[in-house]
Amino acid sequence: MAMKWRSSILGMAVVCMVLLAACSPGPRDIDLGKEECAHCKMTVTDARFAAQLVTNTGKIHVYDAVECMAAAVNDNTVLEEDINSIWVMRHDAPGTFIDAAKAWYLRHEDIRSPMGMNLAAFETKTKYASEQQRIGGELYRWTGVRLLVAKEW
Repeated sequence: MAMKWRSSILGMAVVCMVLLAACSPGPRDIDLGKEECAHCKMTVTDARFAAQLVTNTGKIHVYDAVECMAAAVNDNTVLEEDINSIWVMRHDAPGTFIDAAKAWYLRHEDIRSPMGMNLAAFETKTKYASEQQRIGGELYRWTGVRLLVAKEW
């Protein structure tokens, strides 16, 4: 009887480990107006600029702006080897996160981001180009955003 009980527990543990390993940690919904930025401690209120960093252990760091997340990565607040994924909110579709490394970033003074670097993320070059044609601005990719933040912030 005890042997069956132990086998059952071991079996359930193995199933749980397999299920957890199959799950790739990703972003989660942000409770706007209630959560604070992991970098600057401001309350996250504007979904269009939010960002998240997910560690290898599944811990999620929420940021109120792309530049806060870039600063946290630049400052080694979270070591790069501990980062599982980084996510930014689609400026044109608040509520939809995209991989920060694949995003196209537009910087323009008319984009009023919470921290003032005026960066907006777009999922595709076409969506970026449409907004850039409408208001102007400069193109950045994730590495460029990190360099910009390191230089100007």
